[in-house]
Amino acid sequence: MQTLVRYSTIYIPTKKLHPRQATAFKETAKRLANAYLNKPSEQAILDFLLLPRILGIGLQQGNLNQKLRNYPHILPAPPEQANQARPEPKELNSSLRAIELLEQGFLGRASQALVDQAPLAELTPELKAQLCQKHPIGPKDPFQIRARPHAGQPIKIDAIRTAIRTTSKEKAPGLSGWTRSLLDIAIADETDGSTRTGVLAMIRHIAEGIRLATAKGSHLLTASRLIALEKDDGGIRPIAIGDMIYRIAMKAVIATLFRPEMLLPNQLGVSSPGGVEPAIFALQSVIMSDSTEFDTITSADESNAFNNRDRTTIATAVLNHAPTLLQASAWALNHPALLVLSDGTALASAQGVRQGDPLASLLYSLSQRPTIEALQRKLPNSRIFAYLDDLYVLGSRKDPEIKPVLLETFTEYNLELNIRKTKEHRIEDLRTTGLPVLGSFIGPRAARKTFLEKKIDKYNSILLTLRTLPKQHALLLLKGSINHLLRHLLRQLDPRGLTELWQQADAATIAALGHIASRRLQPINIEHTALIGIPARQGGLGLILHAKVAKQLYTAARDANTTTTQFILRGKTTPTTLLLDEPAHPAETAQSVLKSFYIEQLKSLDLISELEPPTPCSPTPRLPRDSETGS
Repeated sequence: MQTLVRYSTIYIPTKKLHPRQATAFKETAKRLANAYLNKPSEQAILDFLLLPRILGIGLQQGNLNQKLRNYPHILPAPPEQANQARPEPKELNSSLRAIELLEQGFLGRASQALVDQAPLAELTPELKAQLCQKHPIGPKDPFQIRARPHAGQPIKIDAIRTAIRTTSKEKAPGLSGWTRSLLDIAIADETDGSTRTGVLAMIRHIAEGIRLATAKGSHLLTASRLIALEKDDGGIRPIAIGDMIYRIAMKAVIATLFRPEMLLPNQLGVSSPGGVEPAIFALQSVIMSDSTEFDTITSADESNAFNNRDRTTIATAVLNHAPTLLQASAWALNHPALLVLSDGTALASAQGVRQGDPLASLLYSLSQRPTIEALQRKLPNSRIFAYLDDLYVLGSRKDPEIKPVLLETFTEYNLELNIRKTKEHRIEDLRTTGLPVLGSFIGPRAARKTFLEKKIDKYNSILLTLRTLPKQHALLLLKGSINHLLRHLLRQLDPRGLTELWQQADAATIAALGHIASRRLQPINIEHTALIGIPARQGGLGLILHAKVAKQLYTAARDANTTTTQFILRGKTTPTTLLLDEPAHPAETAQSVLKSFYIEQLKSLDLISELEPPTPCSPTPRLPRDSETGS
C-alpha cells in the first residue's frame, strides 16, 4: 500500500500515446495480466496497478521501452518532487482552463470549468478536520454474518466489456493512474475469444473473486483518492475516486447480480427508469391539482447520509433484501478502506459507503429500505418515496404530525435527522409560492418563470464566455455540452407560459453561433435557423431549439413515467388526470419527438424529399459527474 501511495503522485500524461509507445504499453499490460492469471496474488495486482505510473516515469525520463520490458523485475524509482504530478492550475481563469482540458480531449471537464457548478474545495487544515469528521470510526468486522447465501451467477467476460464501454473516458483516475483511455489501449487487440488470457480475463477474474469474496488485494483495489466539492450551503461533499480496475470489476458484479425487486418501487435512483422524473411528476400532481388527499409535503434530510450509515445495518439489509450481493459487499466494506488526500494525508473509510463507489447508491438504498417501510407503517395514509438520500413524505391529515415521526424513526435506525434542513410545506401555500425540487421547479406560472429566468441568465453568461475561446473550441463546447445545460428542464418543467423564455434561450444560442461563424468582430445574421436543428450527418449542427420541442418533450417524459408516478401516489398503477389540456400520446417518446423535430426542419428547407428521415437518438449531455471532477 505504501508503494501505491508513493507512486500515486507521478504525472500521467493525457495526450495520445505514439503508436510505438502504445504498443509497448499494451504488451506490458498483457504480460502483467497473464502473470496475475497464472498466479493470483496481491503483488501481481500491485504490479498491474502501478503500470500507468511506470509509463509516466518512462515518458518523463526517457528509455520507455526498456523500463517497460524490465518491469516489474526492476521498479524505477519515482522522480523527484519537481517532476511529479502537476497540481490543479488555480491561476488559470475558466476560459484558459477550458481550452487546456478540451485540447486534452476532456469535453465534459472543459464545460465544467465554464459552468463551475461544484468547485473543488481548497485543501486546508480546516478542510482536513471536516473530512475526518465526515468519516467516523465504524464497527469491527460489520459483515461477519454466519449466513452465506448463494452468490448469484458467475461474472461473464461480456459484463466486463459492457462495464468498460459504459464508463466515461473522462473519469478521473484513482491512485494507480489507470484511465479509460489507457485501458482501451491495453485491451485493443483482445478479441471476443479472449476469455482466458489478457487484461479482460484478469479483470473478469477479479470481479469473480469479488462476487465470491475471495479476490486478492482488497486493500489495494478499494483505496481511493479523496477530494471535497464545495456545496451551495457552504458545506462540503467528500468524493472518493476509486481505482478504475476496481470500478470496472464492481460495475460488472452489480450489473450481473442486481435485481429491481431488491428495492421498493418508490425507491428511485438505482437503475430506476426516468431518474428523478417520477418524483417530480408525483409532487407536481399533488401540488398543482385540487386534490385534498394530502395537505403537506415534507423533505427529510439525513446528516452526512452516505458516510454515517452503520455498516452492520448495511450488512443486515443486504442479507435480507439482496443476499446474492452479500459476499461482494463484505469484500468491499468489511475492512476500512484507505482514502488519500492530494498532500498524501490518509484517512480511513470505516463507516457508511464511499460516495463515488459503484456500490454506494445501491447499498445506501438497501439500508434505507427498512426506514421507509417503518415510516409507511407509522403513516399509513401518507405516501413516502425517495430519490437516493432525498426523502419525501406526502402527509395526510389522518396521520400524526410528520416531523416527530421522522425524528422518532430515524433515531430507531441510528440515523441523524438534520432538523435544520428538514422542511415541511403546506400544499395550499406551495400552489402559490412553488417548490424547487431535484433540480427542477413546481409551481404557478409566475414562480416557474422566475426559476427559468435565472437558469437562462446563467446559460447566457456561459454563452458569452464562449466568445473568449478560439472558435473551434467554442463550437465543440456548444455542440457537445453547453447546448444541453437546460435539456433536463425540457422534460421536467411544466412548459405552459414559458414559450417566450425558451425562445430567448434559442435566440442566445443563435447569437452565439453568429459570433462563432463570423470572421469579423460583428456577428453574422443566421437566417436559416432550421440548419441549427438538423443532425450533423444531414448537413446541420444538431443543436436543440428549446421552444420547438419543450411541450412535446415534457408530455413524453410525463407519460413515460406514469406507472412509477402512480405507485408513488397510490401504491398501485391507475390512470390519472393529465395536467396539460391536450390529450396524451402514450406512444410518443423523447426519441420520436426529436425525430419529428428534425423532419420538420428538413421540410422547411425542402430537403425531406431528397434525404431519408433521420432516426436520431437523444444526445447525451457531457457534463461530468461529481466523481469525474477530481483530476
